[in-house]
Amino acid sequence: MEDMMTPLQVAQKLGVGHQKVLTWIDEGELRAVNTATRQAMRPQYRIMREEFDRFVEARTTGSEQPISEG
Repeated sequence: MEDMMTPLQVAQKLGVGHQKVLTWIDEGELRAVNTATRQAMRPQYRIMREEFDRFVEARTTGSEQPISEG
């Protein structure tokens, strides 16, 4: 499952807490798959690599074009 990441892996890559990633998932900002085998179990989220890339791209700020002075 190289193309999937755990919330902890996402948190480490982005330098945020694990709980922040769970909040993004709960709020629908970051899409994840719940791989828990039973509905009564605590969610076991996995984030597809493409979704992680989309999430990061959407939050990237700044312009690649230099600002002209004049």
